[in-house]
Amino acid sequence: MRKINISVTLIIISGGFLFSGCQSVKTKVIAPSEVLAEFEIQGGMNFIILPVTFQGQEYPFALDTAGMKTLFDDSFKDKLGKRFLWPLKGRGAEGKIFKIEWYRRYDCYLGPLDLDDNGTIKVIDLDKLVPGKNRKFQGIIGLDFLKKYIVQIDFDNGKVKFFKGRKEFDILSFLKPKENKHPEWGEPIPMKAKFLTGLRYVKGNLFDNMNIEFLVDTGWLSCDSLKSRIFDKIYSQQNSNEKSGDVKSSSTGLSSYNIINQIENFSVGSLEYNNHIFRRSNESVLGLAFLQRHLVTLDFPNNIMYLKKGNNFDQYQRPLFGISFEGIGCKVNIESFVVTEVDPNGSAYRKGIREEDILIKMNDQDVSSLSSIVEITEFLSQLAAQENREHTFTFKHGDEIITVPFSERDMDTNKN
Repeated sequence: MRKINISVTLIIISGGFLFSGCQSVKTKVIAPSEVLAEFEIQGGMNFIILPVTFQGQEYPFALDTAGMKTLFDDSFKDKLGKRFLWPLKGRGAEGKIFKIEWYRRYDCYLGPLDLDDNGTIKVIDLDKLVPGKNRKFQGIIGLDFLKKYIVQIDFDNGKVKFFKGRKEFDILSFLKPKENKHPEWGEPIPMKAKFLTGLRYVKGNLFDNMNIEFLVDTGWLSCDSLKSRIFDKIYSQQNSNEKSGDVKSSSTGLSSYNIINQIENFSVGSLEYNNHIFRRSNESVLGLAFLQRHLVTLDFPNNIMYLKKGNNFDQYQRPLFGISFEGIGCKVNIESFVVTEVDPNGSAYRKGIREEDILIKMNDQDVSSLSSIVEITEFLSQLAAQENREHTFTFKHGDEIITVPFSERDMDTNKN
């Protein structure tokens, strides 16, 4: 028999859009000579949005340290003239495939910094990566541009600075003691640039004995993630680890991709993080939720990330999740329990549920009593395992309280 398909999913699609670059040589860090540009972060903390000037007009672009190229949305096509070169297919985060088109270069700048890349502008349909209603930007500033600079992201003050990037070869560096050239930037964490992709990775540590390479991704909005094989290894040890208090785990019981682990013992360099939340993914990622706890300085020419504790270091802000009731066609924010999306062809819509309604109960369970992601996903797992029964959901609908039943038949009529 069918059962209600309930899973924990993301309201905002993760970043980590594109991959590119080349292996860097180990270098010696030297002081930057000057600040080339400084910007206020636009758009809050969802994406790091910076102003790009194109043909005399400013447009919002997202700073993406895991983006292969600087890209323009296809809404720019009418301003670019005739396309040249054949389009190519690319692949982004979570395996999404998109088409890249080339146009001849026009003047485009980030403040005083020229975004020129070999005389071309690359265009894709950004809706393939981030749905338009969630996207507040019209382009992506990628590694092809960023790798030339030292980029400092000051989340406490809402500022991004670009320093002049320089690297210096020193074949005798292995004979010299390591020295932090920029203590004002915090702790230096070596970054590794992957061959062919150029993506930057840093090492983190789980349980004091498991070193993991994490992609540094300012475009990743969900909770941080672990590669499937690493996640599964930890998850398989769930019983013994729970006894020692190291791991608290939960699953929706329907999709292993959406399993969440809360890990108490996690560190990057000497910085320690308690009760850090990871999800299972095809890549191990430290995203925006992690980075915004720090002053972050990314020295791309020298492959070093500096981390300094920010004002909110001890106030871990959980990323936005949603409860996705796929069988009946609606999504609910996991923090506020507000309905964020209703499928107009789904059973929920036909029964009167609308965006901005507030979920109060699932069956007889008051959702406000579920105080953590772990508790919520444990309850969802139990709910999804119940077969051959009708489920009821109670909502605040304007000034009314409505209780809506859903049966197997409702889910069957919602199928395409």
